[in-house]
Amino acid sequence: MRHQLYVAASESRIPPTLSSGWRITLRLESMSFGPDDSGILEFKTEEEAEEYLGNLGSKFEYGCHREGNPIQCHSLARWYASYKRDFAKSEDVYRQNCFHHRYAESCSNYAFYKLFGATAIKRNASQAFEALKFGCHVCEHPKCCQGAGELLLEGAVDAKQAASESTMDYFTRGCRLNLPVSCFYLGGLYHHRAEAQRVAEVELTGVAQQRTLSELEAELRRSAAAAWVRACELNGHELACRNAARAYRIGDGVERDEAKAAAFEARINQVPPEKT
Repeated sequence: MRHQLYVAASESRIPPTLSSGWRITLRLESMSFGPDDSGILEFKTEEEAEEYLGNLGSKFEYGCHREGNPIQCHSLARWYASYKRDFAKSEDVYRQNCFHHRYAESCSNYAFYKLFGATAIKRNASQAFEALKFGCHVCEHPKCCQGAGELLLEGAVDAKQAASESTMDYFTRGCRLNLPVSCFYLGGLYHHRAEAQRVAEVELTGVAQQRTLSELEAELRRSAAAAWVRACELNGHELACRNAARAYRIGDGVERDEAKAAAFEARINQVPPEKT
């Protein structure tokens, strides 16, 4: 019986370029200011709505530039993009809010601009990577770690810049910060290295089927299984649950255990769709 192993797609999972739907969403989100605000407002006329949205800029500018509030700065950047359509100013506010106020969500949005561009914004993958790297190491934001890791994995970063970076380090950090997809990617990297180690040993010894694994290959397979188990137990990644079930069913990196394999398979249908 063939047991399917699931790995990450080669394509980037970063969202697509800016679209009208994205802009409309920002318009609506910019009306929400806290946990007690539903973001649903009613206006009698279009002029009243425009006046309200226009006045938001003054509120955000004061909170950002006078009070130094990173949340207000982030809102200001969104306001520039969604209401004023001034992406250059939006980019500048995101950049400053990322590196000066250490606000991770601004790091992500700034990186988005530098990856995909917008009106008056030039693409620059290296600058995008630096923002995500900062968001990961300094702000300890798991999605920044994941984004930086994916850019390295797909070769989107300049070779000289990437030479001193470790893809596995970023996925490890994301996994430690409880992001299921980072654990899934981490498991994939460990498994890939285990397979590469197997090929290297076959070339060295000339023996295609060895009864026992080398210490290094065995450790890599244990690490792969552990990462997939963690991703599944975080209830965050369907494919990781499938890989964990497979590992226990065939004894790949763990002792064979049909009960545990069935338990991980049972988790698959419990995974929230938005986290897979």
